Amino acid sequence: MAVPHTTSSTTLSLSRYTAEAKSQVSGAQALADDRKHAEVLPLHLLVRLVERAPAVVDVLRAAGVDVIELTAAANRALQALPIAHEPAYLSESMLDLLERAERNADRQRSSAVGLDALLDALSQEIRGVAGELLGAHGVLPGSLRPHYGALRRAAAAAPAPVSASSLTRDWVEQARQGVLDPLRCTMVIEQVLG
Repeated sequence: MAVPHTTSSTTLSLSRYTAEAKSQVSGAQALADDRKHAEVLPLHLLVRLVERAPAVVDVLRAAGVDVIELTAAANRALQALPIAHEPAYLSESMLDLLERAERNADRQRSSAVGLDALLDALSQEIRGVAGELLGAHGVLPGSLRPHYGALRRAAAAAPAPVSASSLTRDWVEQARQGVLDPLRCTMVIEQVLG
């Protein structure tokens, strides 16, 4: 059984996760910290996904979920959580969710944990506020799988990330060939590299 590598109850290795999946998990942590909550819960991930992952919203809509009502209900539930004075830590339920996401990726024979595996793990929540909200909106374990085409289409349509170093090499080469003005190229490169 593959489980996320944990070094403590609050630290987790997301090395298997795609950039988008990592971003959403990190965003859930940031949301919990911003709201001054004691724990990062699956509820934080749910809110993060419906507010920041358009492809997830497409999946939910394709499954017949009223995303606006789900988002409003999830935000109301966040407001009801107690305030803490320490940074948020990953709750047991969040750690369980991330372990399920890795198992989902393994079942799909995928070396990476993507948004589909993460969303599938979230849909398998049966306890806690996130599970109650999803169930109330018709999301049951596995019910989103037929709609994951929206996630794959979004991933295929996303442009490949361009590193500053490869961009710099391309501009320098074009400047050498006289295609770009070397002075303008240097100014743009300095702006990109900051």
